[in-house]
Amino acid sequence: MVKVWKDAGEIAKTTILDEELYSYESLMKQKPNFDKTPGAKKIYQRKEYIILKASDGYIVHNTKKKFEKGHSHIRSFHKAKSIIDLCVRKKLPNKPTKWEIESLIRVSNDSGYIDKLRALQ
Repeated sequence: MVKVWKDAGEIAKTTILDEELYSYESLMKQKPNFDKTPGAKKIYQRKEYIILKASDGYIVHNTKKKFEKGHSHIRSFHKAKSIIDLCVRKKLPNKPTKWEIESLIRVSNDSGYIDKLRALQ
């Protein structure tokens, strides 16, 4: 059996398009930009605490506080989870640093725990 190739124009019904529609051709060929939405994306949650992935690291935010007063910028995901764990369990860090204590104070909403943290400063 021999295959016979036919022109696509013979098989499909062709329609003449207006020249105006060709101006949208480049727009229609562009790839949608779904993966580059502006802003941070939530990647972790435990109780009222969330971790947002930002361009320069991570943000730990207490959703029961206003964002301006209840968030802290952290460089590593592991440390961000550690901050949340310390706040949930109301524990003090083993080797407290100044920025870690400030982050815990900003994120926590328990006044007794905040007083313990301020005593470390």
